[in-house]
Amino acid sequence: LSFRLPDISFNDVHAKINYYKAYATVNGLSKKAILTELDAGPNILQELENFMNSFITKYKPKSKKK
Repeated sequence: LSFRLPDISFNDVHAKINYYKAYATVNGLSKKAILTELDAGPNILQELENFMNSFITKYKPKSKKK
């Protein structure tokens, strides 16, 4: 029997790990926003939403174009 190692790119793995870390961070921020929603004004919630959107955009995996 011959074995073949899978061709796994370090960059792909690193990008996926960064994506999951970013998701976990944003998920935590969302829970905090929900808990403090009654005390926070709409401007603060909008600022948090903008921050989360920019955070997701920064850390989401880049699509490969072939």
